Amino acid sequence: MGFLVLLFSSGGDNTNITLMGHCGGAVAALYHYLNPVSNKLFNKLILCAGNVPMLSELDYAKKAYKNLLSKNHLSGLEDLKKLSIKEMIKLKAGQNDIVDGKFFTKHPMKTLEQCEFLCMPVLIGSNKDEFSMIELPMYYKALGITKKKKDLKENLLKRYGEFAKNLETELKAEAEGIVDLQIQIMELLVFHSSALFLMETIGKKSPVYGYRMNYIPNLYNGLRGSYHGAELAFFFGTIDKMNIDITDENKRATALIQKDWLEFVRSGKIDGRPLFNEKGEITEYDKEIRAIPFPHAKLIHQVQSSGIGDRLRKEYINNRS
Repeated sequence: MGFLVLLFSSGGDNTNITLMGHCGGAVAALYHYLNPVSNKLFNKLILCAGNVPMLSELDYAKKAYKNLLSKNHLSGLEDLKKLSIKEMIKLKAGQNDIVDGKFFTKHPMKTLEQCEFLCMPVLIGSNKDEFSMIELPMYYKALGITKKKKDLKENLLKRYGEFAKNLETELKAEAEGIVDLQIQIMELLVFHSSALFLMETIGKKSPVYGYRMNYIPNLYNGLRGSYHGAELAFFFGTIDKMNIDITDENKRATALIQKDWLEFVRSGKIDGRPLFNEKGEITEYDKEIRAIPFPHAKLIHQVQSSGIGDRLRKEYINNRS
């Protein structure tokens, strides 16, 4: 997962600041929104492909730190400080955000559930193909993905229990083969489930716009679809920096997403786009831009309280390397 956090000032106005984050950066931006001090420093929030808060208590973090040192044959902090950037990247470790008693005095999930956050305009969404970049054999074993059709049902049952059949049935028609089916289930339970939870929870107090990005940059001839991070290339207009041919459709998509999101940065509103709070609808950015109900919302609600999504997030973070 990438990590991007940005601050935008509309026309240099320090009373009209937008905080934007992507992936891990969206989680960080969310944490600032839920912090009673830092949330007074901005006026609007954009969360792209973020996740729900996953924090550890301090005692757990201390144990995880000792395990990190042991796994990487390090004696302590001084050894860590001596590592180069390349060596740091190769460290075998998971991700642990901490309820430290300072930035967070209580778990931010409680802050969300109790609506103890400021009312401000929020834009939240995810891309259709968030995990397409890991549809590669090198990742299959670590992520529990089977390539054998005869093993699919058993594998899904092992990973998703009572929800396996419904997940397979509902997503099968959209998938291109059994590997893609398993990837789409992960996308649903990690990224799309998080987006829906945040829209519904933050929307109890704040005006929320939701989106699903289906625009496809002409990268790998479109093979990876609307991949993780694709929305950034459209919003920042950097597709031409990716050494790919820019299609007319890509140019149109860039103009449309910039129009909507810059309007949000300036005013906190997007003319002609639905507020999620009103009908549970989001904006689908595709060849035809339209308002749609959140895809597979009923299925997400069935699985949401099971803890499967949290397990998948942790598995991905710990096993992606």
